[in-house]
Amino acid sequence: MNKICEFCGKEYDTKHVVSKYCSIQCYWKSMKGKSAHNKGKPIDEWMSKEKQISRAEKISKTKKEGYRLGKYKINKELCAYWEGKKFSKEHKDNISKGNLGKKMKYKQPKKGNLTSFKKGQKPWNYIDGRSNFFGPGRYGDDWDKIRYLVYIRDKFTCQNCGIKRKSLDVHHKVPFLLSKDNSIDNLITLCRSCHMKIEQKWRRDNMNNKKLKQEIKAVNELRGDFLGR
Repeated sequence: MNKICEFCGKEYDTKHVVSKYCSIQCYWKSMKGKSAHNKGKPIDEWMSKEKQISRAEKISKTKKEGYRLGKYKINKELCAYWEGKKFSKEHKDNISKGNLGKKMKYKQPKKGNLTSFKKGQKPWNYIDGRSNFFGPGRYGDDWDKIRYLVYIRDKFTCQNCGIKRKSLDVHHKVPFLLSKDNSIDNLITLCRSCHMKIEQKWRRDNMNNKKLKQEIKAVNELRGDFLGR
């Protein structure tokens, strides 16, 4: 369907029957200087009674839920004092004049707040030594260097499917839990999907490995001790 843009006058093709403008830029340019269609009009002129009722019910429902959950607190005395009162125009003008040229002041966070930590400080929930058992930290401080050497050796290519420069992992041929071996000969570059498949296959094949079960049990016990379980 061919139409003519009401702002720039160009002819354009559209599927929408109610379309008036060829682009969003033309729409916003046409709206410049215009006010909203319902500005200064009573609500009954631009919204039906049914919509007004449903809207009021929705607002009251969300507010009631907020009060029930304790999100809002009601100061009944203050509400009673301000009921039916409004600021005068003079008072509003004085407030706006008083705020002219002022900048928002930054408040320093209180001690104990999570945002008050400075560089080099340890958070309240830090547990020393946890990284020796969980996450990449258990592979040692030089793990990043070893991993990068493996990537260079394998030319940033998955050694299983041959895909290049995707999200790559470094895989232990013999799991670290059993071997504690971070030598380059025990490491290989794999893409994320191949890594997951090989890990799952190895777990299925070695489900009855006693040494592995003992190591996993020991790590889980340590995890429980650190987390206070």
